[in-house]
Amino acid sequence: MLWVLGKTPVKATGMGAHARRRTGDQYDFFSVDYEYDNGVHMHSTIRQLNGCANERQEVIVGSKGSASLDGLIYDAAGKRTWKYEGPTNDPLVQEHVDWVTAIRTGKPVNTVKETALATLMAIMGRDSAYTGKAIAWDDLLASTARLGPTEYALGPVALKPVAPVPGVDQGPPLTTTT
Repeated sequence: MLWVLGKTPVKATGMGAHARRRTGDQYDFFSVDYEYDNGVHMHSTIRQLNGCANERQEVIVGSKGSASLDGLIYDAAGKRTWKYEGPTNDPLVQEHVDWVTAIRTGKPVNTVKETALATLMAIMGRDSAYTGKAIAWDDLLASTARLGPTEYALGPVALKPVAPVPGVDQGPPLTTTT
């Protein structure tokens, strides 16, 4: 989404669930609405379950219609008005092609800023799903929550045995909006 709008969302409202995992504290699927300051919404979904269609999808919704990042545009009535017909590359393969090309040509690819912002967007959506509250971008940036241990050492890792319950477990100490 960062490359489409060139900015971060102002708010995320998400949901998800822990469906089949026997251990751990992460959800098996998420659905998040990212809201932007210009009224645009992007709906992002992902599922991580063995034996299921585990597609990731993002859809941008505006007043005149919607666009999915798989190359389709629809008008407000839901009629498809455009489909990308050009060549397609698997993004996971393309990132390796770009990396090898950068090494061979000596021209580095620097996506540190985009990677950091995308990671923060993912944390924002995840925390909204975990807490059951909308999370504001400014609150996320102002948060002092620590997502890792206070000290790092080799050895056993203490895992939280159950997934968060929205509305009950409030997760990291973020200031949230409703």
